[in-house]
Amino acid sequence: LSNTGLNDITIHGIEVHSEQLDLDTDYFPMVLRPMTDLELPLVFVATDHGPFHDSLVVYSDDPLNSRVVVELTGQVEYPFVVADNEDLGVYTEIGEWNTSVAVAHGNTSRYAWLGVNASAKFQFTLDESGIYHVFDLIPVTVNSTNHALYIITISGFAVDSIYVDQNQGSGSWRSLGSYFLPREIPVTVEVHDVGGNTTGSVIRTD
Repeated sequence: LSNTGLNDITIHGIEVHSEQLDLDTDYFPMVLRPMTDLELPLVFVATDHGPFHDSLVVYSDDPLNSRVVVELTGQVEYPFVVADNEDLGVYTEIGEWNTSVAVAHGNTSRYAWLGVNASAKFQFTLDESGIYHVFDLIPVTVNSTNHALYIITISGFAVDSIYVDQNQGSGSWRSLGSYFLPREIPVTVEVHDVGGNTTGSVIRTD
């Protein structure tokens, strides 16, 4: 709030309509001296993703403009990270893997023939702690294993494992589950050929 005039202004109050906005009203009423300003903390707590719109209304004894409306707009997005097989320091492999030009994300994907105990690992860190939905994406395929083992680890400790038919839903993001993931702690998604498949000749990553 700023008073750029020559006289005192009394701020009677500030009104917000959304329950997602929190403003400490203990400041009011308050007097702003001429040529002074004051910063008031306005806290926004998102409850869902998508567009946000509200109005902030300032009431004062300003003889020319006693009611000032400030439009508030924004776009709430969930924090996320995408890990790709081409990301240095993120993706590592064990065993003999090959490059494929079939892709669902990036410029290449990777595959290994079954029966050689091949595995791969995507490791990343997050800026914010929270409940995250973890997804897998590989190119459209009909010849991949139907028994790929995915392991989710946090700081080296396994928190879940799931067997995936890589052909089912290939070409689209496929949910592996939802997990609480801490900030700035290494999280990995491992993909393993452990045998047990009844169809397919390769295991894939992208």
